[in-house]
Amino acid sequence: MTTRSALISGASIAGPALAYWLADAGWDVTVVERAERLRTSGYPVDVRGTAVDVVRRMGLHEQIVARNYHHVPVGLLTPGGRRLCTLDFGTLLNSAAAGDVEITRGALSEVLFAATRERVTYVFDDSIESLTQTDRGVDVTFRHRPPQTVDVVVGADGIHSNVRRLTFGDESQFVRHLGPYAAIWDLPGETFAPGTGFMYSHPGRTAMVERPADGSPARAFLAFVHPAPGTVDRHDADAVVTAVRGAFAGTAGAPARCSTRWPAPRTSTSTPSARSGWTVGARVGWPWSATPPTHRRSCRGRAPASRSPAPTCWPVNWSATTGPRRRSRPTNAGCARTWRRTRTSRCAPTRR
Repeated sequence: MTTRSALISGASIAGPALAYWLADAGWDVTVVERAERLRTSGYPVDVRGTAVDVVRRMGLHEQIVARNYHHVPVGLLTPGGRRLCTLDFGTLLNSAAAGDVEITRGALSEVLFAATRERVTYVFDDSIESLTQTDRGVDVTFRHRPPQTVDVVVGADGIHSNVRRLTFGDESQFVRHLGPYAAIWDLPGETFAPGTGFMYSHPGRTAMVERPADGSPARAFLAFVHPAPGTVDRHDADAVVTAVRGAFAGTAGAPARCSTRWPAPRTSTSTPSARSGWTVGARVGWPWSATPPTHRRSCRGRAPASRSPAPTCWPVNWSATTGPRRRSRPTNAGCARTWRRTRTSRCAPTRR
């Protein structure tokens, strides 16, 4: 029987997870990643519910539990910096009895990479340059490596997907901005003592910082509603810094210390909150590398936007074992769902 081939763009979480199941079904899988090496940073994500069942089927649950992220006590602050209460996210968000695990994106990526590296070809420091669909499959050219023809191309390369851009055009046609921006980075030096954490949540802006008890760097997470979402150039470090500082102007204490200690651009992440999922022919895309989109029937020539976070495995008219098929119903089999929960704190407005 002819071995089916798949090319996946993106080696974060969704890419290696899909590669695991395709390789398990006998596919020849290549994962291309534009970064020079596996990315080992990132904010914590949750593995819970169906995802727990899936990682157990993969034989990876114990490894993921061993790398569980341990929250420190987080003090909830007023806009003026006064402590209201202390939150323990480690017990509030997950159930150990159900197998729930919180783990950093980088650690989860390392576990998935280790589980697939012997059966999957990984290509780092490269990216897809062009995609041409033919009767034989998809002809692919790369920035560095020789051209390749595969049966299926999967875009698991984040909200600013290169595969989607090459297939449909500029992302501005398909991305639906939801309003908030998020910025995440490691804070330099001894800004916060080990084992401390703070959270400030007020209408339109939220700041959270945690420094693990082991003394590793403190990590800041800032989210805010922007009056003109999508207008901040994520490639312009000065524009990003101005937007963050403007959103948190007037705050005191920990939020102020976070917003005024912005690192070098390459060590930070700032992105608008948005969603877009799509399929066309033998190509399929994830909106975020950690959160695959909902199933949908094959859409030729346009890219519908979606707010739903349910996963898809491959184009709905394809079977992992037999190739293309007609009028098939979508299936969730073989998908590792990694949900990133939005943490919100609702409380009455507090005066300084």
